[in-house]
Amino acid sequence: MYRHTFVVLGFVCGILSKQQKDENVPIVTMVRDPRRRHYSGWKFHHEMGTPSHPSDLLAYIDLYKGCQMRLLVGKRCEFLLNTKVSNIIWEPSQLEVNLAMERLHGPQMAFVGLTDEWNTSICLFHAMYGGEITPHEMTNVRPSIKA
Repeated sequence: MYRHTFVVLGFVCGILSKQQKDENVPIVTMVRDPRRRHYSGWKFHHEMGTPSHPSDLLAYIDLYKGCQMRLLVGKRCEFLLNTKVSNIIWEPSQLEVNLAMERLHGPQMAFVGLTDEWNTSICLFHAMYGGEITPHEMTNVRPSIKA
């Protein structure tokens, strides 16, 4: 059993819950090399060939660049299917850049792990916060080749 209550900053959704907005509730997240994240997402979704999941890798990257930053500022990485393509290219404002940096380096961010160092990150998390490591935590549920 954990000694703490955490809110996990989602890999895709990123919409900040009331708990995440509560500065007393710590947030944990795992971040990934954006090149690997883009390739893995495209490989998983590219057959859809929809405006929000284009079959062209470069078009996919354009749509999903800044995903981890979007999550930090409470925006979605995934786009709703009825979103117009012209509205989904995202360029962060200076306010959003500042907010992301504040959240990443602020006291609410209790743990940032690296997906490229998954096993080490899981072990470090448990060393810091307790709890037993379970087999499912060490399972690679979405393998991809190195970018």
